[in-house]
Amino acid sequence: MARATGIGGVFLRSLASGLGLVHDIVFEPHFAELGGFPCLTEAMHRSGCRFGVGIDEPLGIVIESRRGTALGAGRGYLLDQNGASVTATVLRPGDALDLPLG
Repeated sequence: MARATGIGGVFLRSLASGLGLVHDIVFEPHFAELGGFPCLTEAMHRSGCRFGVGIDEPLGIVIESRRGTALGAGRGYLLDQNGASVTATVLRPGDALDLPLG
């Protein structure tokens, strides 16, 4: 996968539209290994998505009926960019989150 240097030296991968199962959300796998918060917030900005989910290998998210459930080990992060502010919520195994599904 190609990488490009973004603002402040943040490494960004190319963005893809995905399968269209969820809308207004960016998923960042390998979150800690590939840049963490700066990379995910930049991807949210570039894509125009309000939400971002950063997960590492031991954690996954199962999506069913507009809800996601974190499974596995470790933790992930849900970012919500509302205007100029971004809030982050820690996701642990068993946590549920509402997703903007299409």
